[in-house]
Amino acid sequence: MGLLNDICLICSNVSEISVRTPCGRKFCKSCLLPYVARKFSCPNRCCRIKLSDLEQLKIPKEKEVVKVRCKYSSFGCPAAVPLREMDSHVIDCKFRTVKCDCGRTMTASQLDDHWKICRWNLCGKCHQSVPKDSNGNFEHDCVESLKKKLEEFQLDLKASQKKEKSLVEKMSKMHDEEVLLVKNFASKIRKYRTLLIGLRARKLGREGNNVNRREEVVEVCK
Repeated sequence: MGLLNDICLICSNVSEISVRTPCGRKFCKSCLLPYVARKFSCPNRCCRIKLSDLEQLKIPKEKEVVKVRCKYSSFGCPAAVPLREMDSHVIDCKFRTVKCDCGRTMTASQLDDHWKICRWNLCGKCHQSVPKDSNGNFEHDCVESLKKKLEEFQLDLKASQKKEKSLVEKMSKMHDEEVLLVKNFASKIRKYRTLLIGLRARKLGREGNNVNRREEVVEVCK
């Protein structure tokens, strides 16, 4: 008897999430809230109420196993599933209502056939609705394609950065080697310069000795 009292007076199903009005009647939360927000009254028209007057009730365990009709039964769904499984059923229900971007509402099972003739189409990569262009093609800046291109660009960028780092390291090594060569060359130049100065000094010393000897010979001859 308790379960029969949980029949929603709006959708005629067992309430998935029960909400009780001040007058004691129970409704589906998803059914009652929009109604009260518009009418500010009980659907039974027995009293004036507002959203803050509603009381949400817990679902009894015995109620979770009660089979109820699918919320899309009016669209042809014949399923009767346990209340606790209703949410998962509704997600995959072929009779659930969907709205195409062209504005038409239909069941999910009709959507594929509708897209064949609709001026909108579903992108197979990003799953967004795309309008046809003047040539009847569905071309757009696909988010998934852009993501893929971005990933490829990032990989190329990393590879370029790696090559750049390698080149910088090689150039730095070459620079260090050149600096070392310059230092060695400068050291050798200083060494050779010192040797040349020494040789020149010796040569000048010998020439001075020869001049002195000649002068002595001249003096003796006189």
